Amino acid sequence: MIRNSVAVMTTGLGERGRLAHILASVLMTVILVGLAWGSFDLQTMLSTLSGVNLWPLLLATPIMWVVILLRGLRLKAALSGGCIASIVSIAIRHNTWNALLPFRLGEMALIVLLNKRLGLRKRDGLKVLAVVRIGDAAMLAVFALLMLAGLFQAGVIPIDVEGLGGNLGYLILVAIGLLGTVLLLG
Repeated sequence: MIRNSVAVMTTGLGERGRLAHILASVLMTVILVGLAWGSFDLQTMLSTLSGVNLWPLLLATPIMWVVILLRGLRLKAALSGGCIASIVSIAIRHNTWNALLPFRLGEMALIVLLNKRLGLRKRDGLKVLAVVRIGDAAMLAVFALLMLAGLFQAGVIPIDVEGLGGNLGYLILVAIGLLGTVLLLG
């Protein structure tokens, strides 16, 4: 696995270039660990961690992995082919690049990853990215409508409910219709 990752990172370099790349990476790692260790205080870290409630983190971590898996499945549906493990791997890398690069430049990583991993043309990768993002926008619209319906129902946002036929069924039906549209797009 690690050997495969190094080969992918250094594609196009000769054997000397790969060795130089690996040595530079090891050197940078040693320097960064040394800098971190110089300012590391175990007592301060333990006192900080003792006051932190870890339950939200323990709850959020599996939820994050489920969301990433669902994004991989969504990408698989948009591609309609390919190995699920490879596609989930692409989704994980795409999300990582999105988090690391500013201004959501990581979106372009999906096109490159689809080209390198699945041999998809860049033009087709751009189409896949567009379909995925349109699906995301529709899902956000569904969540927004459901949230608005809940806020109206709770009385947080005042609304004339009589204008909606005495209940919020209209908003809920619109949200369900959008959800159906999203599912049909997939």
